[in-house]
Amino acid sequence: MEQIYTGRFGEEDYAEIKRIRFWLDSKTNREELIAYLIDKAPFDA
Repeated sequence: MEQIYTGRFGEEDYAEIKRIRFWLDSKTNREELIAYLIDKAPFDA
């Protein structure tokens, strides 16, 4: 799987994605953080 993701995102971006995922996994408000990241206009609440 790692080879697939490296091919899809590139080594540098895949390393960053893994770092962010590890950070998110340590947060109790993980779902809220993900929702904020995927919201196209998070400041228009």
